[in-house]
Amino acid sequence: MKEGGVLHRLSLRVVPWLVAWLIRIWFSTCRVTVHGAEHRRDTLDAGRHIVASFWHYTMLFVFYQLRQESAVIMVSASRDGEYIARLAQELGFSTARGSRNNRGMQALKELL
Repeated sequence: MKEGGVLHRLSLRVVPWLVAWLIRIWFSTCRVTVHGAEHRRDTLDAGRHIVASFWHYTMLFVFYQLRQESAVIMVSASRDGEYIARLAQELGFSTARGSRNNRGMQALKELL
């Protein structure tokens, strides 16, 4: 798929929206018990910030789990990262774009 082609631009609009919709449906059917959630709430209520890290394979669940929080998510500045960034934005998150080799320091500053 060409980077600037019509199909690519269309997929950048449709795919994140569709995945966000599927995430909402899928995880709304799950029963989740969060152990230690009071520590997160106490920290946020005290006006402090939290840095969360997670493996890629848990990304969709983390996006769903934190959907009520105000968060900035670091996403790769790559072409593939554009899909993740748009998905995160579709779910209400802000994004900082960067990686080790491309705009990493700028993304880190945006996170802070």
